[in-house]
Amino acid sequence: MPEADAQQSLSYRELEDKSSVLAAKLAVLVGKPGRIIILHLQKGADMAIAILAVIKLGGSYLCVEPDTH
Repeated sequence: MPEADAQQSLSYRELEDKSSVLAAKLAVLVGKPGRIIILHLQKGADMAIAILAVIKLGGSYLCVEPDTH
């Protein structure tokens, strides 16, 4: 299984499916590949899904963790 946060674990199939759905949504919002997408997420399953979606889209990503203070 891919690494996931304490609240959520994903199978590789779930990771593939969820990242494909997100990649399709991002393609509509972003348009052309090659864009830099900022991911403002806590480390965990959602971040893994988002990173894979951006890669599938042909883009680059910049992870920015939310301030937890």
